[in-house]
Amino acid sequence: MLLFVFQRIWQNKWLTLSLLMGLTLATAMMAAIPIYTQGVMQNILMQELEEYQLDRQVFPGTYLISKKFLLAGAPQDTMEAYPVYDRTIREQFPRDIGLSSVASAHRRIYKGMLTNRIEPSPRERTRAFAAIEVLEGIEDHAMVVHGRWFSVEWSPGVFEAVVTQQAMQK
Repeated sequence: MLLFVFQRIWQNKWLTLSLLMGLTLATAMMAAIPIYTQGVMQNILMQELEEYQLDRQVFPGTYLISKKFLLAGAPQDTMEAYPVYDRTIREQFPRDIGLSSVASAHRRIYKGMLTNRIEPSPRERTRAFAAIEVLEGIEDHAMVVHGRWFSVEWSPGVFEAVVTQQAMQK
């Protein structure tokens, strides 16, 4: 039986060769579909990310590193520990993750500070709490519409700040 099959193949060698070439070509095309699809999807993704960046003037990929630093123990110990913590968040952590950045901003928020009003009215007998938010490097990311930027030189008893219009109304 096997001998008969080989005789038929030998008699129709061109037909058999054409079938093998067609089968090889069909297999190669089917194997290339996922590669082609991935290339097309990559191009579409890159075009959409570029359009997003051009339309909104914002980079399409961002990541946020966030950690709470709470007072624990003596204030002096906390003040000594903060620079180490800050350096770790700014330098070591992004390097460990393996992500590079094009632009970065550092934000600090101080919450829950009890305030004393200078001249409280009779209706304002409750305590008032305040929060201060610090955005380092804001000069690179914002534009002053009215007034001037704060001074980077420190003066005793003077705090210069950039305040939004909404905050000024409160």
